[in-house]
Amino acid sequence: MGSGFSICATGDVSFYGSHSDTPLIEVFSSVTPVFKNSDLSVINLENPLITCDSGHPVQGKCTLRGTLGWADILKETGINLVSLANNHMMDYGEDGLFSTIAALEEAGLPFTGAGKNRNEANKPLFMNLNGHNVAVIARSSVVVASRCYAGEQEPGVAFLDLTETVNTIIECKKQSDCVIVIVHWGIEQYEYPTPEQRSMAKKLVQAGADIILGHHPHVLQGIETYDGSLICYSMGNFLFDEFNWSFINREGKPHQSQFKLSENNRKSGLTVINSSENKHTYRFIPTLITNDGIIKLDKSQRRLTAFKKLCLRLNSPAYDFIWKLYSLQMEWKIRVKPVMGGDLTWSRIKKIRPSHFKQLFLTLKRSLKITSEKSTNPYE
Repeated sequence: MGSGFSICATGDVSFYGSHSDTPLIEVFSSVTPVFKNSDLSVINLENPLITCDSGHPVQGKCTLRGTLGWADILKETGINLVSLANNHMMDYGEDGLFSTIAALEEAGLPFTGAGKNRNEANKPLFMNLNGHNVAVIARSSVVVASRCYAGEQEPGVAFLDLTETVNTIIECKKQSDCVIVIVHWGIEQYEYPTPEQRSMAKKLVQAGADIILGHHPHVLQGIETYDGSLICYSMGNFLFDEFNWSFINREGKPHQSQFKLSENNRKSGLTVINSSENKHTYRFIPTLITNDGIIKLDKSQRRLTAFKKLCLRLNSPAYDFIWKLYSLQMEWKIRVKPVMGGDLTWSRIKKIRPSHFKQLFLTLKRSLKITSEKSTNPYE
């Protein structure tokens, strides 16, 4: 048996945008050496791989996709494990899922977190890393209106049911030297995990999880150690692009919108974990998504200091209270204030309709559910 093994983990990867149908190895060229120097390099693939003329996007949601050739690019760049457990893998329904699986299998790229039924989606993947037997499972807790999760006889992704996940971890621990849990969870744009997430992470660790790799918020969150295990709450957008999309608004009318990346949405990183004798250490390598959709290394001291602060905040004894204040601030900023639309001038007041009050009420209701931790899903 080898002395240990290394993992290079990143966050969300979506090819939708300017590179949807033009797979380019140059997108990953700056980080390829890090991937190839690790025993396990893992990403969360945040879109199905399907050609634009061979499937139909699910109606009523923002749908993402990338062409089939991206599977070969991922393999070539050094990725050797892909998680499919997220809220966008079913954006093109069963066709998109099966097309993705076929492309990954053709490229010889292992995956986990989705399948033709619940048993297949939930099934652990066992890998040999430098002589160590490592179990990997992937789950998603993000709930959307369209069908996403695998059923007894229905294709889909693996849902994060806490009881099932704990039991699976316990069984994996009996058969492996290390258990890695990949989770798609949390609140978009929040730089700090909810207290409930931290509580859930501890339950997963107590069941036997050695390393937890999280994503979904589209921004970086901190890393902490609990009972010897490593918990990475969110690794941000490793690769995302800006794009236009169409949808049906609340009034039932077609609407165009533009998905823009904030400064924080462009910041991510490589979390390089070294595991030896049940001890897990890590180093964080900051990355940045450029305006032309390329990943660049950003080893500035400023980025490293900012990430260290995210991690240190998790150690605060008053974390739950601090998070509550932070949540109120974030809900005002990202949901309530945009609905208010700015200053109430007389010309704007004259345009107010009952539908506007309804929209504000629903927004406030969603935000209050989030700040009170009754929900982590603003789409409910």
